[in-house]
Amino acid sequence: MTKLIDSIIFKFKKIMKGIRYIRYFPKVSSNKLTRFSTWDAELGWCPKPGMQKKDSVSKGVLKGDPPFWTIDKIGSRITSRSKNTKNNTFSIYGDSFAMSREVCDNETIAWQLGDTYDTYCANYGVGNYGLDQSLLRLERCIENDRTSFVCIIVCVATMARTVSIYKHWLEKGNIFGVKPRAYIDDNGKLSFLPNPVKNKGEIKYLYRQKKILTKWDGNYQYFKNNRFNIFGNKAQNYSLQIWADESELFYALMNRFNNLSGKYNFSPMFVLLAGKGVAKKRISGQVLQYQNVIEKASLKFSDISFIDLTLDLYKKIDIDDAYVASGGGHFSPDANRVIAQLIGDKAFRNL
Repeated sequence: MTKLIDSIIFKFKKIMKGIRYIRYFPKVSSNKLTRFSTWDAELGWCPKPGMQKKDSVSKGVLKGDPPFWTIDKIGSRITSRSKNTKNNTFSIYGDSFAMSREVCDNETIAWQLGDTYDTYCANYGVGNYGLDQSLLRLERCIENDRTSFVCIIVCVATMARTVSIYKHWLEKGNIFGVKPRAYIDDNGKLSFLPNPVKNKGEIKYLYRQKKILTKWDGNYQYFKNNRFNIFGNKAQNYSLQIWADESELFYALMNRFNNLSGKYNFSPMFVLLAGKGVAKKRISGQVLQYQNVIEKASLKFSDISFIDLTLDLYKKIDIDDAYVASGGGHFSPDANRVIAQLIGDKAFRNL
């Protein structure tokens, strides 16, 4: 009886939350906005040096208490080795898969890569980042933290996130996520529309910028067509299709990454990871839109090591053991260890 009541309460809360997020611009409370401590004028959001925060994604089922993530004085999630090493060094950029959300500091991809290969591996991953934000953060940090290898790690949704400005229109409820947006201009060149929010308080009044947001946000039409879909979620198939629709934008971003590697003398690596839903599609034998795009990119940019782990990872670890138990969709410590080994093996094999 208790389980039935809990189920009814859960569904009721989901309905109420869904109704709230039907709105184009849900109300932002001043209290929650004050607690939005990672707001960043350029990137939209970014962890601050010296910050320690409880992982809000976790439901608290990971070895008891939710894990914390800790940021060092230069803005990297803490890592296992200092930079005083003769070995080749790494830095990781990207989204929450790069950051390794929902696990402890010593269970991340970066920490385990450092441990396995006895080297420094900085972790500049940030939850919910698109590929464009990842590159902008690389440009911000690389001057003061140069490494032998730079590895961008992102999930399959990265291109849908890249064409986003207001994250709520892609991921309902992400009402604080307002970001810059990469695009191809009329001359065929990669350009960036700056973050339209110049101070954190403007997020409360985002509706005042409706004209520019509806014009430039690549996911606005998707939200408009699906905003009443409370229980279903077409985001996965939509995010896959964006790879085909925005392939030229992906190539332009990889070209920028390639140019940065020449300027700062690092070996560039691009790693694609998948959530459980996409992984199951690959395991079942489906050919997905991003596969052709990644294959073409590897031919265009031979200096970049492209590592598609959306299938190969599950040859090393069972899919049911690859994700944390909380349901947040991130990788387990064991999966992070395997990912670190696959990245390291690829890096040192190419030396």
